[in-house]
Amino acid sequence: MSACERLEPLLHGYRDGELGLLDRWRVQRHVVGCAGCGGELARIGAVSDWVRAAAGAQAEPDLWPAIAAALPAADARRRAAASETQAAGWRQRLWVPLGAATATALAAALAALVWLQPGPPSGGVVRSLYSPGQSVVVLERADHVTIIWVMDPGPEDRAQGGPRGVA
Repeated sequence: MSACERLEPLLHGYRDGELGLLDRWRVQRHVVGCAGCGGELARIGAVSDWVRAAAGAQAEPDLWPAIAAALPAADARRRAAASETQAAGWRQRLWVPLGAATATALAAALAALVWLQPGPPSGGVVRSLYSPGQSVVVLERADHVTIIWVMDPGPEDRAQGGPRGVA
């Protein structure tokens, strides 16, 4: 690898003053004796100067005329939103009592349905039996009626060999 190839990546840092003392000395010593690297350093400097000049030449825009022009439209939008909010408030004042009355009527109807439902059959005894791998529920009533439910085990019960926690 030639000296030019080793020092070429350092040329940008040398131009910007970012190199340490030893690297800066090496680049400076090489550029004095090498026309190719000296020309490259001059091109880097020209581009850097051009970019700095272009960045400094742009004037900052004056934002106030655009803001002043937009203010009347913003005021009109704010007034329209305020009038819509007032209309929405009127609609809300109308619908809230109506909704509350409807909810109260539905709650009363539900309470009446629950209160009027017949209770569980009286005079019966419910027992739950557990036989290996199968649950059985038995309802025995005083009028000599017996109902027996044979329960299928659930997926968890099948994995563990049957239902658990039977009363």
